[in-house]
Amino acid sequence: MIIDNDDLKKKLSISKERIIIFEKNIKELETAFDNLNNILSKNSIIKLNEQPSKNPSDLVSLEQRTAQKKFSLINNNDEEKK
Repeated sequence: MIIDNDDLKKKLSISKERIIIFEKNIKELETAFDNLNNILSKNSIIKLNEQPSKNPSDLVSLEQRTAQKKFSLINNNDEEKK
């Protein structure tokens, strides 16, 4: 019985240490989620304050603009050759 009791005490103390560590991790995660939530809410506020673009050309992606420029350069070169 004495050996079992000592073994149980060790397991109990290990369990208590783990619980303390888990509780600490939970608090750290909650703090991290709060910080992330604050960052995301500020980002949303900034996006809400931005004026939407009324000019459709502003909505054209960089790739599309680059392709349009290349196409116009090719057409200009072809016209110059004629």
